[in-house]
Amino acid sequence: MVKTRHQLHVASALGRCVGIADDNDFIGVIGDPVALGEFDWMEDDYFENTVVNLAMFPTPDRVAQLRMLFPKLFDGGKNEIALLSGTTVSIGNLCRKDREQLASELGEFAPELKMRSTV
Repeated sequence: MVKTRHQLHVASALGRCVGIADDNDFIGVIGDPVALGEFDWMEDDYFENTVVNLAMFPTPDRVAQLRMLFPKLFDGGKNEIALLSGTTVSIGNLCRKDREQLASELGEFAPELKMRSTV
């Protein structure tokens, strides 16, 4: 379940299926959210290419778990092969809040994955 657009952006970048919570904060309000001062979908931010690599190599059982958590990275194909061979894999261009969301998820669910941004 996602409640914020940053959770949605990260889930999308990672290839996850999501449900949208009823109490989400990214749908907005009835009327014109910008005029009401709620938020602007076109938030000004600096987007950076975000890449991940493995800091430690997982066991085969752990790889199976990572496939469920990060299906776009551990895809049983080129991304997974690249990660397991020590190469970085691009997640795409993420804004600062998306990168913070991803860093939080990696810290909690996949400490073996390290994230960094490239220019």
